[in-house]
Amino acid sequence: MNIRLIVIALIVLFMTSCTQYSTLNPNDKVNSDSFFTPDINLTNVDNNYNNSYQKRYIKKRYKASIERIKLSDRFRQQKFTKTKQLQRAKLKPKFIDRKGVKVSVENIPVAKFIDLVFGAVLKLNYSYSNAVKTNKATISLNMQRETTPRELFDIAVSMLRDNNIAVEQIRTLFQFDKQSKSVAIKAKKNFIYGRDFPLSGLEGQNITVLFPYYYVPLRNMLRSGFTSSSPVVKSIKEVAGANVLTISGEAKEVHRILEAARLLDQSSMKSKKAVLFKMRYIQSKDFLTRVSSLLRASGIPVAKNTNSRGVLMVDVPELNSIYVVSSKQSWINTIASWHRRFDNISVLGDESHIFFYKPSFRKAEELVGLINKLLGNIGSGVVGENNSTTVEIAEDFAILDEQQNNIMINTTAYKYKEILSHLERLDKTPKQILIEVTIAEVKLIDELKYGIEWYLKKNNYTVGTQGSMGIGSGGILGTILNGDLSVILNASSKDTVFHVLSSPKLIVLDRESASINIGDQVPILTSNTTSSNPTSTDTTRTQSVEYRNTGIILSVTPYVNSKGILTLDISQEVSNVSKNSGSNIDSPIISTRNIKTKVALKSGETVMLGGLISKDKSTVDNKVPLLGDLPLLGGLFKTTSDGGTKTELFITVKPTIINNTDDTKIVTGEMRKLFENIKR
Repeated sequence: MNIRLIVIALIVLFMTSCTQYSTLNPNDKVNSDSFFTPDINLTNVDNNYNNSYQKRYIKKRYKASIERIKLSDRFRQQKFTKTKQLQRAKLKPKFIDRKGVKVSVENIPVAKFIDLVFGAVLKLNYSYSNAVKTNKATISLNMQRETTPRELFDIAVSMLRDNNIAVEQIRTLFQFDKQSKSVAIKAKKNFIYGRDFPLSGLEGQNITVLFPYYYVPLRNMLRSGFTSSSPVVKSIKEVAGANVLTISGEAKEVHRILEAARLLDQSSMKSKKAVLFKMRYIQSKDFLTRVSSLLRASGIPVAKNTNSRGVLMVDVPELNSIYVVSSKQSWINTIASWHRRFDNISVLGDESHIFFYKPSFRKAEELVGLINKLLGNIGSGVVGENNSTTVEIAEDFAILDEQQNNIMINTTAYKYKEILSHLERLDKTPKQILIEVTIAEVKLIDELKYGIEWYLKKNNYTVGTQGSMGIGSGGILGTILNGDLSVILNASSKDTVFHVLSSPKLIVLDRESASINIGDQVPILTSNTTSSNPTSTDTTRTQSVEYRNTGIILSVTPYVNSKGILTLDISQEVSNVSKNSGSNIDSPIISTRNIKTKVALKSGETVMLGGLISKDKSTVDNKVPLLGDLPLLGGLFKTTSDGGTKTELFITVKPTIINNTDDTKIVTGEMRKLFENIKR
């Protein structure tokens, strides 16, 4: 018996003196001095290397230490310093329900987004810090189709990180906290999930689309298939752990990229790559003919569609480019080699050649004169309707083809290279400007009786008069920076004082004029002539009438400088028609209020123009009931006064520069034709 007790005591003593292995409990407080992690940012580490970080925490009775396990050579020299970033490397949620899920929310706070997605939808254990709870950022997510819980989890984590929220996993608990500034990313608020979205109502807005793909690695294919300098193409990123792309930019441009992505992400394109080869000195159709023959001679098959084996080459004449699709990188490399060899200035030598240049954005007639001046040519030529050409021949010259909007340039390759560099600077995408206008009237009553500017200044709203703009001493011109104007003004009175007359939106090219007219054409008598016939008593009356536009007339001409500052020439008129009762002239009276000015502001800012006050006169009788109606004596019990309502007209103008597409639309069109031919 005693021997048994001694043995048990020795076993207990031995166990208490040995090192014990433990795991983290979600309820335990972690002492940052007791644990070590690599001093690197694992958010930028390839997932293939994340698994090489392995640690075992050994917790002794009085002191914590760490047993290190051999790492991969790539990170062997990294220093271990702090905790928890390891668990960020790969999150492993376990879902109770694996059915498809779909979430559509708009402008909800970050904390409520976490409650909805991670709590109500995914049914995970989670917690968030007070910094997350009080975070004022909002998130919008519009899912067009159902997805898997894992995909939704990865998308939500990506969106939270974009909003400066980090997520960490401790066993089955997910903790959300404010992310460090060093890895903060600018928030993107308008998120849409799906392979397509309705464009209506989103024009001019910046959005982020989460695009799920199934067959091909779209990120590299889209970047190589389109101009990589495009802001939308540059924005394309992968969502870690999911077959989802994030595509950010102006809604219209994102919509075009999505169309191309849907065309590429098909089963027939699986394991294939796409590249766009642009020609500078030779014609794309000539390159296609020569390279097709060379590929066949080399034993490389040339396909007719994406379902056929071999290299598929599509001519894109609008861009003077060849779009190549192939399953083998070596075949694409062969075409790239021929492209460098054939589309090379040294191959063409010193002899004169005819080069064709098709402007992408400007009219050819605007450029042909500049080319001839660069070539030092006196004459120029024009191709007429019957293809007849009148031209003064010189050594180097440019000829305009108006019908095809082409320029034919006869010169040497070296001179053409110099001319081409100038043409590429001149032939730029014209900027488009979305102009949002609100035309409104405000009744000048209660606190607004001294005018809008006085009221806004009194209540410390950001608005100011800029006399140098030429509006006059009674006008206002400034940028509204805080608050909704209709709410601000209606709050100043017990009655509704803010009335919107019109709120048009229009898109106009840089340095082009746009106008909008909402109203009627009113006939105005301009002359009245009466003549008599000497042989009879008959008289002839002749009247001349012209029509005048009335109502709301707005004209805007924007100018964009190299730094993105907008200058707007604005002309605004609001007119009312009333019957002419003050004279014998048979024409209506037109009351007009107009503004004509020039302002400078940044894209997305709102400028306010106003100060045009009008007064409607009226006569008001005030009397004592019954006594005021007595004959003869009634005048002693009533008074007559002149009254009326004063209104102030103002407009707000918000211009936004829209980034235009480069070659996305053209290439997508060629791809669409290709797949339509396959379906037939």
